[in-house]
Amino acid sequence: MKRSAAPSAPRDGATAPTTADLRREQLLDAAFALVAERGLEGLRTRDVAARAGVNVATLHYYFASKEDLIVGLVDLVRAKFTARPPIPAGAKPRQELSIRAHLDAAWWVFTSDPRLDSVLLELVSRSSRDPVAREAFRTLHDDWNRIVADELRAAASAGTIRSDLDPIAGARVVTSYIIGARLQLGVNPMAFVPSDVDDELERLLRPAGERQARKGGGAPTARIRTSKSR
Repeated sequence: MKRSAAPSAPRDGATAPTTADLRREQLLDAAFALVAERGLEGLRTRDVAARAGVNVATLHYYFASKEDLIVGLVDLVRAKFTARPPIPAGAKPRQELSIRAHLDAAWWVFTSDPRLDSVLLELVSRSSRDPVAREAFRTLHDDWNRIVADELRAAASAGTIRSDLDPIAGARVVTSYIIGARLQLGVNPMAFVPSDVDDELERLLRPAGERQARKGGGAPTARIRTSKSR
């Protein structure tokens, strides 16, 4: 049976999700909630089916095995990574060509669903010993890095970041930072304030003429906090 990715919200002019898409999404949401509560070792297909309000046969129609369900969870995480904050009614979409816009969106994703930290930790651990999960994560990383590399190219063309930046290597830096930050904060929510590090990363990516080193040891002003003040 083909593995199915998590459905994404339809864009303007796109076809609305089918009943099968919605059922798949319902099952993945149930699995996501159970992994957040019990970890992957406690994930049972019968429990997922019960949480979703269907029988096990229905679950197996969409996901033939637990491994297929885990691949679906990785796809769901990928969909969450690429989500963006909702636009207020009447407001125009902002087309920010900056790495800060991407980082702000990433932190919004994690703060809007605190369970994502726990599920990410579980999936990363699983992928280190499960070739199926590892391949799914490889695809996630490739797709995500491609998106960020495109954003960096656009930002460089617009003059908001260094023109000599290697977008592919730069994308790896950004995505590795986000994943690493979430793993650290998942273990210790008070480890650091992400916006402090964002300020420094943003400064390093600015064109040389606009880059200003902090002098006197002053700390940057935190703008977005994902944990309680220390």
